[in-house]
Amino acid sequence: MRNGIAGGPLDSGYLRAKAAAILNEDWAPNFTVTNAGKDADLVVEAGRDNGVRLDIAEAVAARLHRAEDLGHGEKDLAAAYFASFGPDA
Repeated sequence: MRNGIAGGPLDSGYLRAKAAAILNEDWAPNFTVTNAGKDADLVVEAGRDNGVRLDIAEAVAARLHRAEDLGHGEKDLAAAYFASFGPDA
């Protein structure tokens, strides 16, 4: 992977796998956008139930739901990438 991330602190096998999926337009699901959104909602709810506001988890949930609303819910989590280009991006 030749980019500004390779060899840096954010470089990881997971990032490389998801970047390759995006670049190759391979949306075969390992874990769907819909399932990730559901789990993000559970994290946010658990925080609220325990008096903790989880701003980043809320933002992640919103992004996943935006990707789902754009029709990418049954695709791999890498398809959350499309939330960057939707009407509410």
